[in-house]
Amino acid sequence: MAQPRTLTEPQFKARVKANLRGRNAAVQITAESAMMIEATLHGNRAVIDLGPLYTACEATPGLAAQVISKYLDERLADFDWEVTRPGDLPFPSPSLYPLIRARGWTLAAPVPLVMFPVVDVLVAHYVIDGPDRMTAVTERHRDAWGVTDADIHALALENLQRDHPLSEPVLDAQRGQPVVVHGVGDGFDASRMLLPGFFAEMSARLETEAILVGVPNRDFLMALDATLPAEQVERVQLQLEADYRSQTEPISADLFLQTAVGIELYDTLRG
Repeated sequence: MAQPRTLTEPQFKARVKANLRGRNAAVQITAESAMMIEATLHGNRAVIDLGPLYTACEATPGLAAQVISKYLDERLADFDWEVTRPGDLPFPSPSLYPLIRARGWTLAAPVPLVMFPVVDVLVAHYVIDGPDRMTAVTERHRDAWGVTDADIHALALENLQRDHPLSEPVLDAQRGQPVVVHGVGDGFDASRMLLPGFFAEMSARLETEAILVGVPNRDFLMALDATLPAEQVERVQLQLEADYRSQTEPISADLFLQTAVGIELYDTLRG
């Protein structure tokens, strides 16, 4: 099986632009190109080979380079990668939080990020949430602070629990429903699945010992009873996939099975 090429965002853009240089025909970017870009930035369970993307782009001249550059710029615009020097950011910081991302998304980061593995296709990285934008915590920040990844993770969860806990009013409004949705739009809805009490809270509300969790985008968190009939779960997953493809800040179209033991990718269990 082909192995994915690990490229930073500048390398990716430079490679695509180089492939398209000198071509003038203005044609629409192909569906295959768009799918490959999405998979590269946001992750995919399949191993991604960027070769077909370059081939498709070479056959899609002119405007395609501009379209791709704009697409990448928009996807990565929320983050200040290294505008601040490592020493300019304080630790401990009351504004340090975790963000759930697709593992593939991290390939687009031009600097190494501090990350925590969640499950297969998901990781958490860390940001300092400022008044105008989020600053991603890089390995250079960690080294300048003289702390460990575990220190950063522990503080981020402590801050998340204090400032962005599960909203009781939102959950209470859905009492008795087989599916619970958390979407307050503060940028940390999906991240709440990392809260130490998340599984206990959701399993108690759904009255089940196993839940399915969905995080199609940054501002949406879904939990449902894993023992629901297969056709109901499939309907939920179809909606999940639609949200993943249509909303900003996409994370994953997958469902994840969580029990008291841990969390794993649900699709792999269905064969």
